[in-house]
Amino acid sequence: MEPVTQTTRVVQITVTDGYDLKGFKGDTPVTFIRAEFNQVVLGDSSKVTVSPEGITKYNFTSSFEYNQDGGITLDDIAHKPAFLTVTEVLPKEKKQKEEKTLILGQAVVDLLPLLEGESSFEISVPLHPVQGSPLETLRPGVKQCSLDVKVSVGEPLLTSAQVLGGNLLKVTLEAAYSVPESFIPSGSQQNYMVGMQVPSVGEAEDETLLSFHGVAYVNMVPLLYPGVKRIRGAFHVYPYIDSAVFEKTKCLFSLFRDTGHHNMIHNNKGGINSPLSKPVAKNLKEDKTVKEKDIDGKPRPTDMQAPSLRSQSSDTPLEGEAPVTHNPEGQQYLEAGTYIVLEIELDRALVPKRMPEELAERVKEMIPPRPPLTRRRGGAQKAMSDYHLQIKNISKAILDEYHRMFGKEVAKLEHEIDTETLEEQKCQLNYELNCSGKYFAFKEQLKHAVVKIVREKYLRTASFESQEELQTFISELYVFLVDQMHVALNQAMPDDIQGPVPVIQSTSDQLRLFAYEAEVNENYGMAAVYYEERLVREPHNLEHWLDYGAFCLLIGDNIKAQECFRKALSLNESHINSLLLCGILAVLLENYEQAEIFFEDATCLEPTNVIAWTLLGLYYEIQNNDIRMEMAFHEAFKQLQARVLQIPAGKQKSMGNMAGTIENVEEKGKMESNAGPSGTGNNTNNESSSTAVKAEASAASSYQGDCAYVHRVLAHELLCPQGGPSCEYYLVLAQTHLLKKDFAKTEECLQQAVQMDYLNPNVWALKGHLYFLSGNHVEAKACYERTVSFVVDATEMHFIFLRLGLIYLEEKEYEKAKKTYMQACKRSPSCLTWLGVGIACYRLEELTEAEDALSEANALNNYNAEVWAYLALVCLKNGRQLEAEQAYKYTLKLKLKDEVLLAEIHTVQEMVGFGNPSF
Repeated sequence: MEPVTQTTRVVQITVTDGYDLKGFKGDTPVTFIRAEFNQVVLGDSSKVTVSPEGITKYNFTSSFEYNQDGGITLDDIAHKPAFLTVTEVLPKEKKQKEEKTLILGQAVVDLLPLLEGESSFEISVPLHPVQGSPLETLRPGVKQCSLDVKVSVGEPLLTSAQVLGGNLLKVTLEAAYSVPESFIPSGSQQNYMVGMQVPSVGEAEDETLLSFHGVAYVNMVPLLYPGVKRIRGAFHVYPYIDSAVFEKTKCLFSLFRDTGHHNMIHNNKGGINSPLSKPVAKNLKEDKTVKEKDIDGKPRPTDMQAPSLRSQSSDTPLEGEAPVTHNPEGQQYLEAGTYIVLEIELDRALVPKRMPEELAERVKEMIPPRPPLTRRRGGAQKAMSDYHLQIKNISKAILDEYHRMFGKEVAKLEHEIDTETLEEQKCQLNYELNCSGKYFAFKEQLKHAVVKIVREKYLRTASFESQEELQTFISELYVFLVDQMHVALNQAMPDDIQGPVPVIQSTSDQLRLFAYEAEVNENYGMAAVYYEERLVREPHNLEHWLDYGAFCLLIGDNIKAQECFRKALSLNESHINSLLLCGILAVLLENYEQAEIFFEDATCLEPTNVIAWTLLGLYYEIQNNDIRMEMAFHEAFKQLQARVLQIPAGKQKSMGNMAGTIENVEEKGKMESNAGPSGTGNNTNNESSSTAVKAEASAASSYQGDCAYVHRVLAHELLCPQGGPSCEYYLVLAQTHLLKKDFAKTEECLQQAVQMDYLNPNVWALKGHLYFLSGNHVEAKACYERTVSFVVDATEMHFIFLRLGLIYLEEKEYEKAKKTYMQACKRSPSCLTWLGVGIACYRLEELTEAEDALSEANALNNYNAEVWAYLALVCLKNGRQLEAEQAYKYTLKLKLKDEVLLAEIHTVQEMVGFGNPSF
C-alpha cells in the first residue's frame, strides 16, 4: 500500500435499506433518518414510506471530513460511533401548520474498521427502540429492526506501516451485577451511564448533580505482561470519594461532572445523541469505571455539597470548593456488592512474548550438543583382560615345562605323590626356570599388563609423595593381582575347581542411598565416589547428572554443578527440572540473561508448572521487575488453583498456550481477596509463593549450596494473608539454619512448628536431628522414639533409624538397637544398617548372626574400616586365625579412626594369643 499523503479525507456513511420497521400510526409509516457524528448532525434523509413488508429503501448518504491537522481526529473515529436515528413523520391534522415527528429508535455504527486498514465495509446494525416506541413490543418470532449501512473513504486513513506500527485499545462493558435495590425501575425510566477516563476530557466545567456516583478500579498492569493483549475481569464498584480516587489514580476530577454539564449545555438541541439522555448508551464503546443514577429526578441534600472539582492539569482544588469525604448514595454499592464485568483488548500485545522456538534455540546456543565420546580401545576392562590373558599364557608355558621335565604321566598321578616329592619337583622347576632365563622372560611378559592396570585401573601416573605411600600401594596392588591371577587360573583350568565367588552389584538406587548417607555424615569424598560410579554405569541418565550437580552445589562447587545441570539438559532439552536448575545456577553465577531464558523456556514447555512460574517470579523480584513478577506469581496462583480444583491442565487458559489472555472473573463476594479496594491484585504473588513453599523448599533442601531462593520464598510466606506463616514455613526455615549449624535459630523455628502442628512427624524428626547434631542424645532419643511411634512416617525415616540405633548402642540397649537397625535394613539396606545389626548382635554374643550381618555390610562396601574391625573381633572370638589377621590388616589399612574399638581388638588379640601378625 502506497503512503497516504492527503491530510483531508471524506468519510461517507450510506444507509441503503431498513427492515421490519413499523410506526405509531400503522405498519407503513413515513420515516426519515438523521445521521450524527461527534455531536454534529451530518444530515437528514428524504422521507420514505415503509412498504407493507416492512422494508424501506433509503439510499441516504451523509459524510464528514477527517483532517489530520484539526477537527475530527483519529481518536474521535476510534472511540466515537456514528448515530442513525429513525424518525416517523406523523400525518398532519386539521389546522396543523408543522409536521409532528416521533423517534422510533436509534442505531450505532462503529467506525473502527477504518483504523484497521480498510477503506470500506458493510454492516447490518440493529435499531434500538426508544421508550414507548412500537418497535419495543416485538411479537414472538419477529426479527429485530435493522439497517444496512455502508461506510467508505476514498483512501485509507492509515498506511499499512501505520496500521502495523499502531495499536487499538477496545473496552467492552458487559454488564453490572448485584445493583442496589433502589435501581429497580419505579415510576419514570432512569438513565445509567458508564465512562472511562481514557483519554482525558479536556478542561473542567461547572458542577452538575450526580446520584449514585460510584467508581471501579481496574488494574491494567497485566497488559504489560509479555504476550498479553486481553484482560477480562469482574470489579467491585465503590462510592466515589475524591480522596480515595486521588490516592489510587492521581486524578483530581470526575469524568461525569464535565460530561453532565456538557449535556446540559447541548440539551436544547433536542438531539438524541446526548449521552445522558440516550437509553442506548450502554452499547457504546466508551466503557468502564463509573455508574450514575438520579433515583427520583430531584437533587438530593447529600449532593448539594458538590465533590471537589479540580483542574485536569492542576493538583490544587478550584477556588471555593469544599472537599467531600463521604458518599451515602454510593455506599449502597458496597452494601449490595455491586460489580461490573469488563473486558479490555488490544490488537497486539504491548510487550511481545518470546516464542517457544526462539527460547529453545537460545537454550541450544548456550548448551551446544556435544558429540559422543569416542570409545577407547584401552581402559580398565581391557587392562584386566590383557592381564588375564598373560597369566593364562604363562601358566600354560610353565605347565609345558613341568611336563617336559617330569612327564605327563606324573601329572596324572598327582594325588599318589607324597608331599616331599612334590616339593622336590617344585624346587627343580624353579631352578630350571631361573637358569634358563624363562622366569625373567615371564616377568617381562607380565610387566606391560601390570603397568596398564596401574594406569587404567588405579589411575596412577605420577610419582608417589613418600616411601610409605609407595609401600601401601604396592601391598594393595599385590593383593589385587594375586586375586586376579586366581580368577584367570580358574578360567584356564576349571576342572574340579569351584566357580568364582559372585560379586554383588549395587543398584543405582542403592548407590544413591549410599551417597546420601555419606553426605549426611559429611564424608564428601565417599559420596563423590558413589555419585561418579553411577555416572560411569549410566552416563546418559540425566537424573544421575542432576544428583551429582546437587551434591556439587552442596559442597560449594558451583562451576561443576553448572556443568552437571547443563549436561543433563543436553541429554533432554525439554526436561523441566534441568531447565530450572540451570536457571538457579545462572542466578547464583549472576548470568541473569541466561537465567531468564531458562526459566521462561520452562514455563513455555510446561505452562501448568507452579514451581516454574514461582521461580520465574522470584527471578523478576531479584531484577526489581515488579510488573513481570506480578505476572509470574499470578500465573502460578492460577495454576495452583486449577490443581486444587482438579481441573485438567489442558482446559486451563494459560499465558503459555492461549492467545495472551488474562482473566480475573470471580464469584460475587470473593473479588476483594484478589482485587481489593485498589483492584491491583497484589496478594496474588504472596499466595502463589507461599503455596509453592513446600515443593520449592523440599527441592531446595537438596540444592542448598546457596539458600537465596529458599529465603525469598519464605519471605513471601510471611506476607501471606491466609493466617501468617505455616508449619511448613518454620520447618523449611529450620532446615536452612540446621544446614548452617545455627542450632539456636533452628530450635526457635521448631518451637513455633511444634505449637502449630504438634502431631507432625517431620517436626519431631527435625528436632531429633537438632539434638543429635548438638550432642544432646537424650533429647534426640526422645524425639526419634516419638517420630517412630507415629502412624504416619516422617519424610526421612532412614536416618532416624540409623541415629536412634546408634544412641541405643551408646546406651547399651542392644536388643532395641538390633530391632531398630533391622527395620532400617527392611526399608533401605545399606552398609551402615547391616553394620548396626552386626554390632548389636556381637554385643549380644550372637556371633553367627553378627558375622552374617557384617558380611552383608562388607559386600555393600568393603572400604568401611569399622566393618573390618568387627569382622576381626568375630573371627578372634570364633578362633579363626587367618581370617582374623586378614580382617585386622584391612582395618589398619583403611585407617580406623575409633581408637576405643582398636584398643578392644588389641585386648582380644592378647587374650586369644593370635590375630596380630606383628606379635
